[in-house]
Amino acid sequence: MDSTISDELVSVDGYNVIRADRDRNGGGVCVYIRRHVNYIPRPDVVPTDLDAVCVEINQVNAQSFIISSI
Repeated sequence: MDSTISDELVSVDGYNVIRADRDRNGGGVCVYIRRHVNYIPRPDVVPTDLDAVCVEINQVNAQSFIISSI
């Protein structure tokens, strides 16, 4: 995935897409999260040398957690 691929091209009904595009050939990652799920993108925990997306999921009456796509 890179900037030439639009969100609309990779969209899935009912989901948000969080992307980490690659600036060279191949690669890039994304995470799909249902629209009703509360989340916070966490680029602060992604090493700069990886294609990765980290997202903190916040649920009512539950401990938050982080998911990653690397």
